[in-house]
Amino acid sequence: LCVTDLDAVNIAGFESEALTVGVPGEDGTPVLVTPDEEVPTGGELY
Repeated sequence: LCVTDLDAVNIAGFESEALTVGVPGEDGTPVLVTPDEEVPTGGELY
């Protein structure tokens, strides 16, 4: 899941206008958030 159309932020020398959404798994490694069902691109996140 990726959030776009954000204000630009400098991260490690790169300009980013997006946020990839994830949570830490049981062992601490990142787990990307994904929808359980097919959803249209550009839908709202709430």
